[in-house]
Amino acid sequence: MTEERHTFTDAQWQRIEPSMPPCKGRPGGAYRTFFDALLWITRTGAPWRDLPERLGSWNVVYQRYAYWCKKGYFERLFQGVQQPD
Repeated sequence: MTEERHTFTDAQWQRIEPSMPPCKGRPGGAYRTFFDALLWITRTGAPWRDLPERLGSWNVVYQRYAYWCKKGYFERLFQGVQQPD
């Protein structure tokens, strides 16, 4: 599998990025790596521990994912990027 299959394109990212919650103490690029990691996990179906190192520590990515789920960030993000009918 190629790396491109598991990352967002620049056009896709430009659509998602404005809906991101504030990133305290981290550069904005950290969000893109985080989302690329989530995309890799969902597309491969692999366990968290198999996340490639280039996408970050599996435990850090998982903890952030769990936090975002708990805080409802994904629901707000999905509502923000939906296209009107």
